[in-house]
Amino acid sequence: MSKTLHRIRPAAILLRAACGALIDRILEKLMNRRLLVIMGLAALLAMLLLAGCQPVMAPPVAPSQDAGALTVDALRNATYSGIYDDPVTLTDGRYEDEPFVAGDAARPTVTYEDGAERFADLDGDGVEDAVVFLVENSGGTGNFVYVAAQLNRDGQPLDAGAVWIEDRIQVSPFQ
Repeated sequence: MSKTLHRIRPAAILLRAACGALIDRILEKLMNRRLLVIMGLAALLAMLLLAGCQPVMAPPVAPSQDAGALTVDALRNATYSGIYDDPVTLTDGRYEDEPFVAGDAARPTVTYEDGAERFADLDGDGVEDAVVFLVENSGGTGNFVYVAAQLNRDGQPLDAGAVWIEDRIQVSPFQ
């Protein structure tokens, strides 16, 4: 899998001019809540971009009475795309695949960063969605950090994709 693809994809997403209004909305929310942590800002911006921007935003819809909130447990066991060629499903916050080379001890892994998840309505449906951080390691020294969006569909996470942020950065839980 090429890391170059993961560098190009975020740039293409950022070029979507239709996202300007969404980015302004989330920045306003961040300022109002004084969440000026760089990782929080990056996570929410990436989440908006991953959620799929549309040129014309429909007015927010009142949340359904039976819509449940996303839980951390559901996010720790959700499916995420954009890390490898195929989506991965975490089990208790971890995904581990077969070695790239038969008999090799190094296995590709993806780990959920506990405590770093944030919740906000990303798609204008009146229900809080989630952004999470994932760390990918393919057996070497690199720990590639991704930010991923999960949309809330009746209390169940729906994968909206992941974007690679950087190698070996520390993600601290929000307080």
